[in-house]
Amino acid sequence: METLTKREIQEEITELQAKIHGLEKRLPHAQDNIPITRLADRLHARGCGLNHIDQCGWEYESWDNIGPTREEWLKAAQEKLDKAKKLGITIEQLMELV
Repeated sequence: METLTKREIQEEITELQAKIHGLEKRLPHAQDNIPITRLADRLHARGCGLNHIDQCGWEYESWDNIGPTREEWLKAAQEKLDKAKKLGITIEQLMELV
């Protein structure tokens, strides 16, 4: 076993905590991750009117590093998907509509 200093151990703990936090943010979307992220991508591409240099964080985030911008679009996608399901519309059909 490698001998680490207290500082090295604390740095490793901090890195692992950050990774856990990132995974916890992804967890609510994990079950439907691929379809819901595809829908969020489509909604963002067609609906975001912000400047992508300094107003929209989409390009600064990723699906492995979800931030507030992608969370917002995921929420919008989930709302649309929930409404579509109530109407008997599949995510594939919804994708054609947006």
